[in-house]
Amino acid sequence: KPYPPSGELRLSDAFMGSSDKDSPSVELVVKVININSESLTPALQQNEEISGYSKFVDKVSGGIAKGFPLKESLHHAASECITEGILPEFFKKYRKEVESMFSLIWDDEMAKKVARREAIEDGIEIGIEKGIEKGIISVARKMLARNKPISEIVEDTGLSLETIESLV
Repeated sequence: KPYPPSGELRLSDAFMGSSDKDSPSVELVVKVININSESLTPALQQNEEISGYSKFVDKVSGGIAKGFPLKESLHHAASECITEGILPEFFKKYRKEVESMFSLIWDDEMAKKVARREAIEDGIEIGIEKGIEKGIISVARKMLARNKPISEIVEDTGLSLETIESLV
C-alpha cells in the first residue's frame, strides 16, 4: 500500500477515547514527509540530501530484497551512491558511521533474540493464567462437593454461572 506524500501526526490521536470535549491543552503536531523515491514529494525534488537519503535507503532495501545481509547491503549501497554521485562527499566522509548506525537500527540476530524472549514471556504469562484458571475451577469443584450454593461459588470464584453449572 503506497503511503501518501505527506501528512500530519497528532499526539492526541495515539490515545483511545479522545473526543472534542477532552481536547488537550497542548497538542503536538508533526509533519511527516514520505521520502520513498516512488512518492515523488516536493521534498525529494527540492532537497538533494533528502533525495540522496531516499535513494540510499532504496538501494539498501533492494539489497536485502535480493537476499543479501544488512551489513553487505549497506556497504554496497554506500559504494553505489559514491559511484553514482549520490551524496558522494557525505558517504566518503561518514560511510562507516552510516553503516554502523543502520546496523544498530536493525540487527537480525538481536531481533531473533528479542522475539524469542517475548515468546517465552508470553508463554509464561499464558501458563500462569491457565494455572490460575485450573486452580479456581478446582476450588469450585471442592465447593460443589461440599454442597455450597452455586450463587456463593459464583461470587467467591468469579467464574460464570455457566462454567460452574458445567462442572456439576
